[in-house]
Amino acid sequence: MPKFVVSCVKKNDLIEISTDLIDKISEIANVPRKAITLELNQVINTTIFDGEVVEPHPTVDVFWFDRPQEIKDECAEFITKQLFDLGYTHVSILFHSIPKENWFSNGKHF
Repeated sequence: MPKFVVSCVKKNDLIEISTDLIDKISEIANVPRKAITLELNQVINTTIFDGEVVEPHPTVDVFWFDRPQEIKDECAEFITKQLFDLGYTHVSILFHSIPKENWFSNGKHF
């Protein structure tokens, strides 16, 4: 916890930035590195716009306990920069705040 689910990013691209992402997110969110999950969603989606197939843009869903806006801003800026540096031109990040009593690990909530 937290869990980052990344969609529409090439596997090798995510592997390339994974260490930097985990290091920086650990620092920003003040969580241990080993508590962070970085998951690649490899479902093949087809995006349609104006009657044509278009390249989908990366989306990152972040599941974590609620954090202040400035922490969300800093995480979003860092993730976006990392993906822009790989050549992606549009990135969406969605933060999903989970109440501690709704997150269970080995049958126990936080």
